Amino acid sequence: PSNLHPVRQKDKAIGRRNYVIGQMADNGYVTREEARAAEAEDLVSVQSGAIASARSEMPPRDYFTDEIRRQLSASLGDEELFTGGLTIKATVDPDLQATAARALRDGLEKFDRDRRVYRGPAGRIDPAKFDPAEYTVDEALWRRALAETPVPRDIEGWRPAVVLSIGETSARIGVEGVEETADGHFLAFSDAKWARLRDGARLREARGPTTCGTWAT
Repeated sequence: PSNLHPVRQKDKAIGRRNYVIGQMADNGYVTREEARAAEAEDLVSVQSGAIASARSEMPPRDYFTDEIRRQLSASLGDEELFTGGLTIKATVDPDLQATAARALRDGLEKFDRDRRVYRGPAGRIDPAKFDPAEYTVDEALWRRALAETPVPRDIEGWRPAVVLSIGETSARIGVEGVEETADGHFLAFSDAKWARLRDGARLREARGPTTCGTWAT
């Protein structure tokens, strides 16, 4: 009820709670000692932030859980779904689901690369805008430019990267979310035979490092 809100009318809500606890003790559902201990407890709730919301306890989003969420939201409404204290059981095994998703993703990646089709970078940095030599010196320049690039950032194990310079056998790259080192991070051309890299080109994602210490796309 609106006049017993656990935050705005906390004292009234506690009074009502303690009344119910007293009735439980009077009718033999709990002992007097248990009732006194319960009445001494604070009143905590999701609304006060003392208890995590069901939204924060949701499993990782995927097609299966999204479909469950969609159907329950349609039948119960968002308010009941997220605040009704529901326990929802499904047939999916989260570990097997994650394994299946990784296997599918790896298979699609292999199939795509076996076709040896390079669709180009997600974006390009205008060479006239920055001095390419500064990229290996001023990390903030390329990190800012890369952060402004609209690419997917929710693919497990993948990160956007920018090509900083190109050598005879490899390209030096900067990887979003990965700290730069004195030696730098490199993409060996042997790991990306299907792609032609150019100065200033931003890769869609960088993955690795590989066993040889370079980054593979």
